[in-house]
Amino acid sequence: MPTLIAKERDMILRDRDGTKQDVLSNQERMLRLAERDHGLTAKVIAAETGIPVPTIQSWRRSPPVAMALADFVLVCRVIPDSLTSLCTEPSGKHVGTNGPEEGDLDAVASHAGDFAHEYQKARHPASPGGVAIVPQEAAKLHEIRGGLVAVARRAA
Repeated sequence: MPTLIAKERDMILRDRDGTKQDVLSNQERMLRLAERDHGLTAKVIAAETGIPVPTIQSWRRSPPVAMALADFVLVCRVIPDSLTSLCTEPSGKHVGTNGPEEGDLDAVASHAGDFAHEYQKARHPASPGGVAIVPQEAAKLHEIRGGLVAVARRAA
């Protein structure tokens, strides 16, 4: 039995059910979207967090290096909740910012409307998958859902 314990202890981010690959894929997607949509390049993230640029770049290369938890916490301070939630999505969890002020109900309504609109488009018979939701539509819905969850938590 000690052999099993030693083997188990030596495994780093073991991939029992595809979770590791999902996390690494979503980690890369988070960084790509942060740069594309928010101008958060590796240099900007490094300047804001103190994480070295080569470390940040290693999270996007092929194959990517898994982010350390402490680094993820620092990145969460810079990258929007809807994107950092991509990394925790395989666990069914979302990242949300605690704010001192009450959440903006108008923002919740706007995000809910965006989600409903995209959902209706994805379920339309003329959509790429017909009434079935195809992967690219699901990805867009998950992205919008992340933003919706983040603003809804602040408004709760």
